Amino acid sequence: MRILRGFFWIVIIVGIVAILFFSFSSYRIGFVVGNSMFPSLKDGDVLIMKKAEIENLFEPDLIGQIVLYKDKEGIFVVHRVVKAKGAKVVTKGDANPAPDPRITVSQIKYVYLAKIPVAGLGKLFKFLHGKMNGGNESMDRVIMLVFLVVLAVLLLAGRLLKRN
Repeated sequence: MRILRGFFWIVIIVGIVAILFFSFSSYRIGFVVGNSMFPSLKDGDVLIMKKAEIENLFEPDLIGQIVLYKDKEGIFVVHRVVKAKGAKVVTKGDANPAPDPRITVSQIKYVYLAKIPVAGLGKLFKFLHGKMNGGNESMDRVIMLVFLVVLAVLLLAGRLLKRN
């Protein structure tokens, strides 16, 4: 039981440090919704992305990259760049039969760096994201921070109750 409690404290501390790091840097944590990028990315995968700097998005380097962009309806999409010419870019989900409508380089918000291999973390994050804030992206960090604080309070309460 002591080992399990220690593990939870480590998770809480690492989580808070990660939230603070991602809040004040050009990096972001996101998650995959759907299977359009299967087998590269699966529904619920947690991603680490870097803010796209438009002046550094050159045609040859962009092709093959997985990017997060905002489409015309305001929905964030994570797909692979298949064509780029000047300021115009064509993306496509790896599992999709057809490419997406053309976008501009300025619509690309983040470039994919890696995925975090923690089973269930993306599904938990996705659940909290949708259930607690109606899908409002700006609240993600706050929700995860509140979740970690509640977990810490529960652990402390359990420890205090055990002493009495």
